[in-house]
Parts: sequence; structure tokens; C-alpha cells
Amino acid sequence: MTSRQSRGGRENVSPVRVSGAGPDIQRLARALMAWYADHRRDLPWRRPGVTPYEVLVAEVMLQQTQVTTVLRYYDRFLATFPDLSSLARASEADVLRLWQGLGYYRRARNLQRTARELCKRFGGQVPSELTVLRKLPGVGEYTARAILAFAFNRPVVPVDANVARVLARLWAVPDPIERTATRRRLSLAGDLLAAAAGNGQVGQALMDLGATICTPRYPQCAMCPLADNCVAARNGAQDRLPVTGERAPVERLLEWGAIVFDDSGRVLLLRRKRPLRWGGLWEFPRFPRRDGEDPQRLCARLDRWGLRVHFWQVGASFTYQVTRFRVSLRPWGGCCGGGRVTGSDEHDQARWVRPERLGNYALPSPQRRLARLAKRWARELTQVATARRH
Repeated sequence: MTSRQSRGGRENVSPVRVSGAGPDIQRLARALMAWYADHRRDLPWRRPGVTPYEVLVAEVMLQQTQVTTVLRYYDRFLATFPDLSSLARASEADVLRLWQGLGYYRRARNLQRTARELCKRFGGQVPSELTVLRKLPGVGEYTARAILAFAFNRPVVPVDANVARVLARLWAVPDPIERTATRRRLSLAGDLLAAAAGNGQVGQALMDLGATICTPRYPQCAMCPLADNCVAARNGAQDRLPVTGERAPVERLLEWGAIVFDDSGRVLLLRRKRPLRWGGLWEFPRFPRRDGEDPQRLCARLDRWGLRVHFWQVGASFTYQVTRFRVSLRPWGGCCGGGRVTGSDEHDQARWVRPERLGNYALPSPQRRLARLAKRWARELTQVATARRH
């Protein structure tokens, strides 16, 4: 049995030795639900009267995104698209614009595809069958189980990172939790707890316990309602569980983000092709950058796109992360007499846009930072032009 992954990224091979019987399912379920009744987090998708559609929206937003981030978008999204039919009728551009900042934009497209499919095949209702739910665009096993549990109160448990950690400690699971077989085992353990409790709220209780008490580091076992029935805690192994596999290393990239103004003060935006990352979204021109590269060299690259651009200035670099890539993006400013982009293989549309209208376009988060800078630089250009006239 291997212990938890070492900081260097490889699994530690020293064994975690445990003894004694496994946890008592009935006792665990009673203690967990009693704790949850007093300590549950107040989240909008858990409130009385929530609809299956509202649970669906929440669970899609929560895919690979933290609760604190989703809270900033959830109510606004539902205010604009209060039901499946309104989402199905909307334009993709409107959906993507509301999704700005949540990232993983394929989720938004799949959510709209699901809305259209449910309106067409199920009369605008979210089905309550696992086999049907898991086949919907972008849903899959985890989200399907979450909808069953939280929208229809079925005794099943969706296993996210928090739930996996709690269950792996309760049963002292010896295998890396990323493995498919381990996930199945944890899912079965969660379903046993849900069956003992007789409701679909066990998953939410486990999530809250993992988020607040059974945390990745320094779990607060003295405050945990399940500690006396936890195999890991009983054997002093809670700090070494769960076992995790090796993670892919983060790759560092350098980029230019080009803010190009034409003679009337408009900036150039490009729309990404599908199925590329950020496909269907708009962005400023981006180019690979070498450390210490002369900013003037970017003019030649833009020239190959059909634009005659004169270098103006650069801004301070900022970083963002996309999957396993950490990108350092440096803003680059230039001016040209307009023109038509002819040489970009990654884009299907180009537009010259007034800086004050950039908010009408769906931009990925890093590009929104460039948009804010573009508005500031536009004011500076106006001031320079005014000073020259006088």
C-alpha cells in the first residue's frame, strides 16, 4: 500500500499500515447528516424550491471551477436564462458573453446544446434517469449523478475531489484516487452512505465536510463528526491519505498580446476558429514570445497578416494559467492605417472595434485584461493627438 504523493510528484512507496474493522455505515450516515443539518453551506443551488434546471446550470458551472467563482456568475446567468427554453433560444454569443470569466467555454456551448435537446426531446424538462442524463452534451457520469442526487433526491453520491478525499480517509483506501477502479470503489462507498441515509443530500454533506474540515492538508480531525469511525484517523494515517498519482508538470510559455489601433482609434479583434481552445471567442492578436525579444520584431509578423503596423509601446507582463500551461503575456501596442487581416490560420473573423464597445464581445479572461488596457491606451492616444494639434 503506497502512501500519499511526495512533493516531488512521485508516489511515496512507504506503506500506510492500518488495522481494525472498517467504518460502521449506519453510524457514519447518522453522524454526517446530523453535522450537515447544523453546518451546511448556504448556496443558491441548494435553497428550497430549486429546480432541476437550476441544479443543472450549477453543476455545469462547477465543473473544474471553485464554488467562490461560480457564486459570482450563477444568479446573473439565471436572471438572463431562467429556464431551458430561454437558454435554448439564445444566441451563442449572448451565452458566451455571460460565461466570460468562468473559463472552459466548451461547457457553455454544451449546456446550450443540452437545453436545446431537452426542449426538443423531453418537453423542456430535465430527465431523472441516469442513463439519459449521462448522454447529454457535457454531462457525463459525475454531473448526471449530481443532478439525480441534488435535483431529485436520489440516494447516489457524485464523487468530486472533496468527496474522494473524505471517503478515501474513512476507508483508508490504498490506491491512487485518480484511477478508474479507485473511483468506482469510492463511488460505491458513497452510495452505501446515501442508501443508509435514505436521501440524496449525503454528497453535499461530504463536499462540505471535505471543504471545511477534512481538508487536503492539516485535516481538523478533532472537529470531525466522523473521526471516531474513520479508519485513517484511527491509525494516524489521515495526513498521508488520499494517495495521489504523479501530476503532469506545468509548462511555461511566453506570449505577446498585440493591441493594434487604426487611425480612427479602433482596435483589432479576431475570432478564434473551432475546435481550437477558446473557439468562437474573440481575442487580440497573440504571438509566441522569446525572452528578451525586441518588441519591434512583432511588426514583421503583423505585416505577414496584411497589416502595416508601427510599434508604440509595451505594457507590464501578467500571467494566466490554462490547463497545464502557465503563460506570461506581455501587452504590445501599435498603430496602423487599418487593413484587412489575411494571414491568420487560427481565426475566422476580424473586426475593428471601438474600445468602449469591447464589452459587447465574448473575450477569455486574459483578453479582458488586455481590453481594459486598450481602453486606457486609447485615452492616451487621444491625449497625444490633442496635444499635437495644439
